Amino acid sequence: MDQPEDDIDNRAIEDIINNIWGAKKNRQLIFTSHNTNLIVNGDAELVACCDYRDAGKQTRGSIVNEGSIGSPEVKNQITSVMEGGEKAFRLRKEKNGF
Repeated sequence: MDQPEDDIDNRAIEDIINNIWGAKKNRQLIFTSHNTNLIVNGDAELVACCDYRDAGKQTRGSIVNEGSIGSPEVKNQITSVMEGGEKAFRLRKEKNGF
């Protein structure tokens, strides 16, 4: 799914996350997103952090980090690049204890 959060009210994100948790039990889900809540609270198992090789060549992107959301490198990418990153990790810890 390519950015499923586009044009969706932020209040609906929690419902989407709950649906993701349910769907993950039966199938593999692949998302592209700029929304930290989908990634962090959706409990992504593998995150690929992408960037452009050259700012002027936006069609030639590369993966700069990949791993679990618990990996320090990936967590740093999420919190420094994505809007609401640190807040999403705090919410995850409050709700799930991790």
